[in-house]
Amino acid sequence: MSTRFKAVLGALAVAAPLAFSEDCTQIDVSGASLSASHDNTINSNEDYTRAFDSDVTTKWLVYEGVTESVWVQAVLDEAKTVTKYGITSANDAQERDPSSWTLLASNDGVYFVTLDEQLGVTWSEREQRQVFSLSNTLAYTYYRWEFNSVRDSATANSMQLNYISLFEGDCEDACCGIDCGDHGSCTEGTCECDVGYEGTLCSDISAQWGEYSGRTISGVTASTTTTASDIDACKTLCVEGNDDAACIGVNFNSDSSSCSVITGTSSGWTLKSASDGDNTVAAILVSENLLDSATPESLDVAEQVDYTVNWNPQYHQMPRIDMFIGESVTFEWEDVNMRNLPQYSAPNHHDIYLFAGEAQYQRCDFRGAKVIAVAPKSQENMAVTWTSTTTGTYYFGSNYGTDCSVGQLKMIVQVKRRPSP
Repeated sequence: MSTRFKAVLGALAVAAPLAFSEDCTQIDVSGASLSASHDNTINSNEDYTRAFDSDVTTKWLVYEGVTESVWVQAVLDEAKTVTKYGITSANDAQERDPSSWTLLASNDGVYFVTLDEQLGVTWSEREQRQVFSLSNTLAYTYYRWEFNSVRDSATANSMQLNYISLFEGDCEDACCGIDCGDHGSCTEGTCECDVGYEGTLCSDISAQWGEYSGRTISGVTASTTTTASDIDACKTLCVEGNDDAACIGVNFNSDSSSCSVITGTSSGWTLKSASDGDNTVAAILVSENLLDSATPESLDVAEQVDYTVNWNPQYHQMPRIDMFIGESVTFEWEDVNMRNLPQYSAPNHHDIYLFAGEAQYQRCDFRGAKVIAVAPKSQENMAVTWTSTTTGTYYFGSNYGTDCSVGQLKMIVQVKRRPSP
């Protein structure tokens, strides 16, 4: 097979490779000459040299990769027998992931042989490395990847990947050549990170959060109060520069961009409801601060908050409610004759249904839905209360007329475990 391309040339500086065992070693590409069919002329930080830098914080992005084949190539300073290679997905936009490619090799840059072909490859996570084994026994200096398609060409505006790794030696073991860093281990070719860590090398702190709309963390003094662009930026202030165990959580107000960072011990704090109209979200760092889901009976209800919803069609936008186990939603109907207006002389027909799941809620599919309450036919029993008993997401709606299809009388309730004071 012979191929000739106009190339964009460059050099690369990367950290020294890691040797994973005596039989399988990552190939050092720091002295390689790199080239590509296309360069990223819009963002030099995402050019083709990033395709071999072994840095999960960068990526190679090429806009032409959606509509035509693109290639990237490494010319090693000495011939190597590549027996395995890895491709790590980029940080975002999975539709841009490469889905089919050919790996070519050569010793003169003119005549190439095919070492591998892949079709329909997908990544399940961002910054995830997949490793591909070769039956190659010959040494080459030129290694070129020709990428022919992306995961979803209808929505992608480019092709991108994080980086490519090359390995030599006896790589029959699925974990041979897989580096999981100091906080992970390899199983069947995949890194399994220790609790609290994530990323390709298991080096990123994995801070898990429980968010509670309309609540605030109270009972302790904020160690820092500042402004943040959004709640994620506020969370970052809590975990960076502090011992994770000292970070309880944050209170973030989207109206004022106020970010209060709460640090200290896990005792002495409570979660209270915010004032009416206060768009504060409490975000608690998940650790010993949350009770185990297996022991809901041990919940210490520091403050009970119950909700009231006017279940009538003139209120088109129903609220989305975040609540804890044991709290309630009371659905109230107006007068059965709809305020005694002549055009509303019939009784209220708006029964309350609990959908079987999210898909049924989206489609207004009432098959399998549970009737929570039948609309009253008299002035008695003008309200019904639903109390949460288990965690989960619950979808409510009315099956009368076009209530559901036009977006009226549809409501989502998210039930969470109550944090332990």
